[in-house]
Amino acid sequence: MTTTMGSLDLGALNNLYDETQYFWFESSAQPWGAGAHVTLYPQSEFTTSTHANYLKGQNILINTDGISIRNGLLPMMTLDNNSLDFNTINTTAGTYTNVASFGSSSTIGVTDGTQSYLYMDYHSVQAIDKEGIAYFDIHDLRDREGYAEIKENFVISSTRKSFNVSFSVNSPNGYSPVISDGTTNYAYTLYGQRFTISNPPSTTTNVTITYKTSSTDAKAYTLGVRRAGSNIGGLSLAEGNGVTASGMCAHAEGYNTTASGNYSHAGGIGTIASSPACVAFGLETIAARSGQMVIGRYNKEDTDGEYFFIIGNGSSASARSNAFAVGWNGQLYGNNNQLDYVIETGSSSPWEWAKYASGRIECWGEKSWSNVDCKTSAGGGYRSADVSQALPSGLFTDIESCQATMKGSGGNGYTMALRTLCTPTAISQMFWNTSNATKSTCIVDYYIIGT
Repeated sequence: MTTTMGSLDLGALNNLYDETQYFWFESSAQPWGAGAHVTLYPQSEFTTSTHANYLKGQNILINTDGISIRNGLLPMMTLDNNSLDFNTINTTAGTYTNVASFGSSSTIGVTDGTQSYLYMDYHSVQAIDKEGIAYFDIHDLRDREGYAEIKENFVISSTRKSFNVSFSVNSPNGYSPVISDGTTNYAYTLYGQRFTISNPPSTTTNVTITYKTSSTDAKAYTLGVRRAGSNIGGLSLAEGNGVTASGMCAHAEGYNTTASGNYSHAGGIGTIASSPACVAFGLETIAARSGQMVIGRYNKEDTDGEYFFIIGNGSSASARSNAFAVGWNGQLYGNNNQLDYVIETGSSSPWEWAKYASGRIECWGEKSWSNVDCKTSAGGGYRSADVSQALPSGLFTDIESCQATMKGSGGNGYTMALRTLCTPTAISQMFWNTSNATKSTCIVDYYIIGT
């Protein structure tokens, strides 16, 4: 009896060329579907280990499940509903190794015969090592529906309750953004990209907002290994091992560093840049305020937001200290103490002065007094009347100390007498001599400290 499959005469095809050509159709005896097998040798030869052609001979196997080009029983290429695979074979060992795969879900994979491979799908390109960890990754964070779930970190309080996120906010299929401190979810209003907390906490609190966006900028780049389970910030860059770049446009490099603030940068070992546009470099430094830069090692965290630049010199994570810092008002600090420095100098005869960042003012000068009469009896000698010299106008508001010293020998026995008085506007003193006399010239050095 002749059996046909469509218009194909299977009975005739069974006799084509030789008995190495096989065609079949689905039946109770052959439930795997219709197909064909074209082979150089009868299959019985390369399926029997004692046969000379065991595992030898190129052949093509086609059925309703797919196509396989083989050498003996070893597949060199297979095509089915799920993937197109290419393999290298070892006929001596009877083994094969996949070297490339094209998946039905828009994926491409290439292996080196063990576990490392190059992987590409509809939204990423990855190079993956033998342990299955991606060490190079270019990633579009959006899913097949075109949305990326983004997490951004902010600091909120009763006076800081509104903030803008980096991307447009979308709510596909009823999705709603969430603002949480890990324990409490906060109610909010949303206008465009700006969130406003309805009932902010009275104290400063770190929160994470999770939302979805369709922005084309929701992408990330990795050269190395990101920390397992860490959030991935849009347009973030991670370089190194165990790093986290979870802020928008954040950059983390080195080992175990974290750039969680938007537009932040962390580099070195164990550094943390947790606020917007801040930078932390070195060994376990912490930049915790917006716009702050920290270098060195184990700095003291600026919880009060006093400084924009810090150099840490601590010895461990439990013994933190700062060698140097600059405050937002320009003040300098060394070893956590304020340093003073000159911010202004000036002169107005006979005076010169210097103003310091702390508000301290130093003023000094030399005055030559002429025809000083010491004719009033006092203390076994004679004193002059008060003589006075005006200080630079508007320089002082308060006087801390003043000194008046006769220059040289003091002028034939003349000395300062009884008192020297100083106000924010003038300094005055009396001269004294052992005899009733008039001194033609008295030269005095003055030094005054105030604010």
